[in-house]
Amino acid sequence: MKTIAVLLLSLCLLSQPACGKREQSSGTPSPAKEVRATDSLDFPEPPLEDLFKGRLIELKNQILRPGVADILFSITLPQGYELTTEAPFSVDWKSNNEDAVSFTATPPEIDLSKVSFPFKIPLNCSAGKAELTLNTVIYYCSRASKQCFFDNVQVKISVTVQPGGPSEIPLTLEVKPKSVPVKNPLVEGMR
Repeated sequence: MKTIAVLLLSLCLLSQPACGKREQSSGTPSPAKEVRATDSLDFPEPPLEDLFKGRLIELKNQILRPGVADILFSITLPQGYELTTEAPFSVDWKSNNEDAVSFTATPPEIDLSKVSFPFKIPLNCSAGKAELTLNTVIYYCSRASKQCFFDNVQVKISVTVQPGGPSEIPLTLEVKPKSVPVKNPLVEGMR
């Protein structure tokens, strides 16, 4: 990433008009600034939404009551597949309006040997609206072939907090198995 940033900065310095306001020239070229690959360049981090590559699930119009609430998070796998304890399983979350809905726990690295589903993601709710975003990477394996896969899922939940609402939002992620080619072209060519 730094290499790309250094190349972009180098190109920018070589063609100043493309990089912003051009200074008045006295007729003599100014020396180019030397940029090393080890130089620290402070570029802003892109938003998580721009980095996410995976399935998107949207839950609209979820109602919660003010006070303590939970997201009840579960995963279902197709028949013949299982979660793998050898690979990390991660969940990350955020709220776009913490005055209305805030997470009261930080995103953990989940130890599958200690988690039972559904597991609770605790919330604190006050009157208002918020959009919650959960990003998860689920690693799972085929019992028969022992091949392992991952499923990136982003869930966006629109929440309104109002009196009389429930205290839980059930969220079950259904893992979609990847299709695996059965034939190996190298083996097929040897027959």
